[in-house]
Formats: sequence, structure tokens, C-alpha cells
Amino acid sequence: MNTLWVPNMFTLKNALRIAAEATTSDLDIDETEQLSAVIQRLPMQISADITLTPAEQFTSYLCIRRFKETKTWFWLRPDFKRALLLFEAQTLATQGQRLSIDARR
Repeated sequence: MNTLWVPNMFTLKNALRIAAEATTSDLDIDETEQLSAVIQRLPMQISADITLTPAEQFTSYLCIRRFKETKTWFWLRPDFKRALLLFEAQTLATQGQRLSIDARR
């Protein structure tokens, strides 16, 4: 389990909701449920630490990666993009090379 620091949890939570909605057809049922559980666990506060399992981190990373390939990404508010990019970067930093290799599927 890894702990990630999120500077604005409210922004991340809303951005992940949009990303999950946009990538529902790209993720399988288990990944969608896992991502929904992660979103529900995020507290509604300004900044906080969040602890995620490696599987939750991978699912979040996969969702964000696929979301960046959608048209919705281009219309997303800049602060939501920053929140997702920071979250993705922290996920990559804590998981290292394994995520880059696994995400090629």
C-alpha cells in the first residue's frame, strides 16, 4: 500500500468521477467497481493523504491514461487536468516501471 498526497481532494474527486464516466466502456467491470470504491473513499477536504493498494493505483492510472485519449479530456477544466496529472505522476513514482509495462495491454 502506498500513500499519495493530494493538494486538493475535492478537485481530484470530481475529476476522477468525470474520468470514470468517460472511460466506463474501456474498463472492465472489476476495474470500474474498484475505481468507484476509490472515488467514494476520497474525503471531501482541501488536502489529504490517500492510501491505495497497488491494484487501486493501477486501475486509477489506467483510467487516467485512457481518459487522456478522449475528447472529454480536451474540454476538461485546467484545474481538473492538473489534479489528474499530479495524481498520475505520483502513482507512477510510487509504482515505478511496473505500471508503464502493465499499462501497454
